[in-house]
Amino acid sequence: MITDNVLTVRSFKNERYKTKEYRKKDFKPFLYLSKSEFKKYSKENDVTVAGSVKINQKHYEDIESADDPEKVLREKYRKHIIGIFQAELDGVYTVQSFDDDSLNLSKKQKFDLYEKLSFYHCIGYAYVGGKKFVKLCKFSLIPFLILLLLLLGLLICLLFPVNDDPAQTPPMADQQPYSDAAPAEPDPGSNFAVVVKREYHISADNPAIELKNYIKNEKSISYNVFTDSGTYIGSTGLIEPGNKADLNVYPVLSSPGEYRLRLNAVSYNEDGSENPIDGNIFTTVVVE
Repeated sequence: MITDNVLTVRSFKNERYKTKEYRKKDFKPFLYLSKSEFKKYSKENDVTVAGSVKINQKHYEDIESADDPEKVLREKYRKHIIGIFQAELDGVYTVQSFDDDSLNLSKKQKFDLYEKLSFYHCIGYAYVGGKKFVKLCKFSLIPFLILLLLLLGLLICLLFPVNDDPAQTPPMADQQPYSDAAPAEPDPGSNFAVVVKREYHISADNPAIELKNYIKNEKSISYNVFTDSGTYIGSTGLIEPGNKADLNVYPVLSSPGEYRLRLNAVSYNEDGSENPIDGNIFTTVVVE
């Protein structure tokens, strides 16, 4: 139960460790350990961090005095609040020292004790008796700014994709200009044309098929060649407009006969992005 876990701050006094004094209007000042000193202390002593507290919390909702205690309790559990942290307000008494077992407090300011806090900066650790300490936290914009920058970077990547991976763009093909007036079949969806014969004849002495980039195309293209059953044969690499490249298919189609091949043609923009052709291109290869 939250109300059963009440921790009251005590000034930490130990000559071996440097302390800081927490001062706030209407509060009795108390001594606490900085993060670095607490790290040093925890290495030399058995300690427990009992939770985290928003030391600048402005509003505390008391469970027992609430109109609907059960509702307040449920809301605190939802926020992972595990107890109550309290500090003495200005009054007759002073916060007792680290070595005192008893506390004689007048009025107290209560804070919600959280299991842990995100987006809050730790300023140090307050002693609350026994071997227990509570993490003192203040709100920080830095995690929000980091998250905002990450989201902004992700948004920029989505809106303006950059293809800077050379492995995604095929290398230039071993190519040369072609001079025959071969017919070209345009692809309306991609604004480029392909030049592929309906039938090729190959042999051990003539093992390659000739694939071209139509001279009136504006971009380089490449051909990925597969058998009709889906076996990958090879790729031409990038062919510039008006050039042709030979692709050796004989090692895969070495047995005499007639084979149907499927060609995937892709044109590439200057930034490396692709313009794939709509549908497949088919041709026939006769192995002699």
